[in-house]
Amino acid sequence: MPEFIATERDGMVAIVTIDHPPVNALSAPLLEELEAELVALDADDGVRAIVLKGAGERAFVAGADISEFPSLRAAPPQNGGSARGIQKLGHRMDAAHTPFVAAIHGFCLGGGLELARTTRDLPLEEGLRREADGFRRCLESEDGAEGVAAFLEKREPQFTGR
Repeated sequence: MPEFIATERDGMVAIVTIDHPPVNALSAPLLEELEAELVALDADDGVRAIVLKGAGERAFVAGADISEFPSLRAAPPQNGGSARGIQKLGHRMDAAHTPFVAAIHGFCLGGGLELARTTRDLPLEEGLRREADGFRRCLESEDGAEGVAAFLEKREPQFTGR
């Protein structure tokens, strides 16, 4: 039974709710559940559309789960936790036959939105590669590590420009 998502049906529409309080951050385990559910729904001939929504009032999705970022600094690029999971899910959604609708409300954040204006005219593979490279460079910098640590420790960051 899924821990982070819930699916309901309204006729031929499947409504998938991302439920990871407080702001529906996309952790690696959540993304695994979501990918499995979307693959199953896409294979179901009784589903003609899939609606993705976030639980609660604060956020649709607040992006990748920042609590996973420290472990990503040491991980090889292909084992990128939630960052890699988001890309893998994007591939699955792009290849799906069933159309998706995002019922966005509240916060909707993340690197994918920030990079959309610069990568939209590129092939998907190249856009994802550029996103992953930029994300990795941010995490590998001293300021990237400081920003994540400050966020997790609930304090103001002390950036040095490195």
